[in-house]
Amino acid sequence: MAEENISPRASLAVIGRRFQQMGIWSVVEQNVRIKQKVLQNTPTDKLKDCLINILAGGRGLVETNMRVRPDQALQVAFGRRSCAEQSTISDTLNACTAENVNQMRAAIRVILRLHGHCCQHPYAKRWQVLDVDVTGMPAGRLGEGVTKGYFAGEKNCRGRQLGRVLASWYDEIVVDKLYNGKRQLDSSLPELVLEAEKALNLDESRRRRTILRVDGGGAVTKTSNGYSKAATTSSLKPRTGIGLSNWPAPSPPGTPTPKCPIERSGEPPALIPILALPANLSCANANRMAVGVITP
Repeated sequence: MAEENISPRASLAVIGRRFQQMGIWSVVEQNVRIKQKVLQNTPTDKLKDCLINILAGGRGLVETNMRVRPDQALQVAFGRRSCAEQSTISDTLNACTAENVNQMRAAIRVILRLHGHCCQHPYAKRWQVLDVDVTGMPAGRLGEGVTKGYFAGEKNCRGRQLGRVLASWYDEIVVDKLYNGKRQLDSSLPELVLEAEKALNLDESRRRRTILRVDGGGAVTKTSNGYSKAATTSSLKPRTGIGLSNWPAPSPPGTPTPKCPIERSGEPPALIPILALPANLSCANANRMAVGVITP
């Protein structure tokens, strides 16, 4: 067997073949237009090389020359005949503008709607459950958007915050946005929920069948009205000293978990507290939770 047909990442090559069959990258090529002179590789080709490097475990662009360029079988699996040099990939990323970022987000929304299970969710039969949170990502001080902020377990740390909306039933990322290190969930929540609404194409009836699960950082009164129109049902874990009055006590061990009160009573009032949520719809039993509809 020819040496160029041997890859140490055979499982990733299989994913690459499926990647081509689904036509995923063609959506990116149709939507993303980067203004850069083409010599050998187009800008979207170099973006694909960058993606392959990430999937191959690369933690930096410099690893493209070690992980992707020598692996011709992997390149062919993803529809590439060669791999761009890492410095030219870096030039392409530097040439990207905010408009290009929005174009890529639009392409990802199209791909999600075409292939995502969360977009085929049967709202009439089952609640759609979305988890919203931000994750601190420490980084070097010279990185773009890197600022001081709160990072769990770290002191005097700099980095960025990664905001995500996850479709919990399907383990699919609906929204993925990067913020500076000072940005926390309370200020990011409205934007993330509105982006999720666009990605999932939520109309009024679907909103009423959508549950948001939000950690304590988002359970702030001043923020709640910001996402009340985007999704009507919310599950909040309040911060210490911040939250809603008349919270119920946690259910005793062994107590049967009640169904969501919205399903039992139809249209709820502004907020319906309940004793507990099903195990897959709540955090630990010790944390008091509430489910309800937040009206504008």
